[in-house]
Amino acid sequence: MASCDVGCLTCSIVSPLSCATCYPGYFLQPATFNSVAYCQACSSSNCMTCDSTLNNCLSCFPGQVLLTNATCQVCSNSCMTCSSSNPNICTSCPVGSVLFLNGTCLPLSQPNSCSLGCNSCLQSSN
Repeated sequence: MASCDVGCLTCSIVSPLSCATCYPGYFLQPATFNSVAYCQACSSSNCMTCDSTLNNCLSCFPGQVLLTNATCQVCSNSCMTCSSSNPNICTSCPVGSVLFLNGTCLPLSQPNSCSLGCNSCLQSSN
């Protein structure tokens, strides 16, 4: 028995060749009178979801931020999440790191980082 398109996460129960949902990075093109629903890859590999034109990102994969021009930008390596105005400014940090008020993340093991239990730190002028 044939299955639905390669980009499909699930196939339709009613029409096994038709997609019901897509994997991240794909857009579900609806069924028409002449065709089954299928999944088409977003034009940018950074888009988690995109619009029907395939060119505009609607959401991004973790570690990336959605910019005002509907594209995704990778956050700085030290960030878990980052600011949409500047991907180098962290808004959250990975476990084991601490967020400083200047938007940087530093490992707890690094000298001059916060004590355990802090959510954020004031950066010392030393």
